[in-house]
Amino acid sequence: MDDPADARRTGSVFTRPWLADTVLDIAGYSATKPLWEMKALEPSCGDGVFLRSMIDRLLATLTANDLTLDVAEDAIRAFDIDPRAVDASLRLVVDALVGWGAPASTAHELATTWVRHADFLEVADDVSGFDVAVGNPPYVRYDRIEEVKARRYQERWLTMTARADLYVGFIEASLASLKGGGRLTMICADRWMRNGYGRRLRGLVASTYDLELVATIHDSDAFERRVQAYPAVVSIRRAEPGDALFIELDDFGPTEAKQLVEDVEAARVGRSDRRPGQFASVRSATLGDGHWPSGPPEVMRRMEVVKHAWAPLVDHDGVVTGVGLATGADAVFLTKDPEGFEDSQLVPVVSARDLRGGATTPSRWLVSPWAADGSLIALADYPSVGAHLEEHRTALAGRYVAQRDPTRWWRTIDKLRPGLLTSPKLVFPDLSVSIEPHLDRGTAYPLHSVYWLTSSTWDLEVLGGLLLSPYASDALKAHSVRMGSGRMRVTTQYLRQLRLPARAALSTKFQDELRQAFRQRSRHASAAVVDRLIANVSPAPGLP
Repeated sequence: MDDPADARRTGSVFTRPWLADTVLDIAGYSATKPLWEMKALEPSCGDGVFLRSMIDRLLATLTANDLTLDVAEDAIRAFDIDPRAVDASLRLVVDALVGWGAPASTAHELATTWVRHADFLEVADDVSGFDVAVGNPPYVRYDRIEEVKARRYQERWLTMTARADLYVGFIEASLASLKGGGRLTMICADRWMRNGYGRRLRGLVASTYDLELVATIHDSDAFERRVQAYPAVVSIRRAEPGDALFIELDDFGPTEAKQLVEDVEAARVGRSDRRPGQFASVRSATLGDGHWPSGPPEVMRRMEVVKHAWAPLVDHDGVVTGVGLATGADAVFLTKDPEGFEDSQLVPVVSARDLRGGATTPSRWLVSPWAADGSLIALADYPSVGAHLEEHRTALAGRYVAQRDPTRWWRTIDKLRPGLLTSPKLVFPDLSVSIEPHLDRGTAYPLHSVYWLTSSTWDLEVLGGLLLSPYASDALKAHSVRMGSGRMRVTTQYLRQLRLPARAALSTKFQDELRQAFRQRSRHASAAVVDRLIANVSPAPGLP
């Protein structure tokens, strides 16, 4: 299992032993319990790191109670689609049992009962009644799943939408295999809690299960190789929804993991003296299928307060958001030298690198293949532009967008949105540590690295002042997929969900202060206004 190509194919990202132990501890799979009476599931055993710890704990409890392996035949079920992983896990089981003192024949027989070569998503219907399900489900992107398999998964598993990554189906199937009161505890990418492809799984968990814990790990040596997304430890019970604990953990290692286990155990038995201040508690049934937030407790608290008084930006009258234009061939369509092209086909554009100091400074032009009415130009009608595009015909015709319609090979991926160039708009770089709103007064068209917002009702400088506030960045960060660099995605789907006060609810004084804060790029001044606005919100019933 050392081949990186095989790891990408099977979605194998191997977990370090200390993290596997942490997951098992949170799952309640402890040697202090009668594990021979429990059924434990590992749906994708990989190199066996979870399996080894499970066996050690099971054998310890058998020894402590002077029991033999006869009582543990149904104690463990582990699956993997990779035959080499299965072979390695079988050897691991045999070695562990023989080392414990079991005869070799018994060890081999039990190993083949516990470990099976199978695609769990294909056989999950045949296994059920588990007390715990643990592991690190395979992270395979949707576009790497074989088409025939993808169709079968989608027919069987509700959450496996067309763009869902494989681990989403593994979580659903593992939950379905639990008995009443059973618990799933896994380490997985946190993206299903915030991306569109996780909507069905979020809805299923929030409506049907008890989401106990979401612990997002920012910086951790948890895996044998580096991962791009933030991982999270999630714990979900097959029970009525209760209170979910959310926590974000930096520099997560064995020491922090031990503390997390202690705090979770204390919270489960209601010992408030052991619950650390960094936990936020949210009623899991209220989460729904929208983007699940995650952040420091004070941020989560503020979001809960305004949730009942402020509307998402998408519901504010006159507000429209979108993403900038993608050309599919920037080297051809963008130029720093406008000389020689027909003026009507030159569109000043801004990318993320052109956003400075709150305003926009176009540094390039789009050599546009679009007419003012939105139709594709005839190249013969624009000799200079036509000659330029014909010179690059081979490259342009090779793009996917051109192959779909070879008769329109000179188009950009996106069409120009009528009126957007000359409309005043706020524009944002798509990757940043905080929201960075910049005002374009109608002089440039945004490119694909920029998201934009227009409004027929808001003074954009006032709205920009609100978006400049730490509250806005914290709230967006709580819903956004974050990259390994610590930056967040400032995209339409997250901007639209950001809750802000109604324009009509802002006094003239507040509007003046926000406008001035935006012009001065003062987050401090913006924060002062927004903090006062939040302080004026009456908590909803049930909030302390």
